[in-house]
This record gives sequence, structure tokens and C-alpha cells, in this order.
Amino acid sequence: MESLGINLHKIHLLQCFLKEGTQCVRVYDSMSDFISISVRAPQGTKLGPILWLFYVNDLTVDNFNVVKYTDDTTFCKTVRGPTIDSVASAIVQTQLWSENNGITLNTEKTVIINISL
Repeated sequence: MESLGINLHKIHLLQCFLKEGTQCVRVYDSMSDFISISVRAPQGTKLGPILWLFYVNDLTVDNFNVVKYTDDTTFCKTVRGPTIDSVASAIVQTQLWSENNGITLNTEKTVIINISL
């Protein structure tokens, strides 16, 4: 965040907000016990999606446009002519970035779509 020009005082305030807390799970009228967590991004806040965008800001893939919105990332590429480049390198680069940043990709939600005119 500092490299993006965010004031250090604001970063410190966010750190205090995100560090240490408790959480539980509620399903209808049943609720689990509270457990302590060391890092959190509270669900349902407007801050969560914004923080995610800060977190993935440095995710880039060679030769692809990267579109990031809330908790979703899309790689786009326009190809002219009969040859379609492989997306394998984009997948490998994304996997490496994810591993280096402590994120597990949900392969069940990962799709490749080819659109042709």
C-alpha cells in the first residue's frame, strides 16, 4: 500500500483493524464457539474487496490484460489470425504468484473461455 502512495498513518490504522480478533459461524439459530484469529478481513464490509485489490495489485501475466474486480481476476488476450497462443504460461505464472503470496486457487471456479467471431 505504501508503494501505491497510501499514507503510513492510514496503513497503521488498517493494520490495527485487521489484526487479531474472534470469529464464529452461524447457521440459522445455531452458532459455533468463538475462536481467536491473528489476521482477518471482515466479511460484509466495504473494506474487504478494496483490500483484496491492494493485495493482488502486483499480479500480472505476460502478454495478457489483467482485469481485477472484488475477489475475481480475469486474463484477456486478443488474438488475430488462425493461431491461438497457449494460456498455459498464464496459468503457471498465476499459480507461482499465488503460492508466493499464500493464496490457494480454487480450480473448480477456474475456467478458460475462447470467444471467436
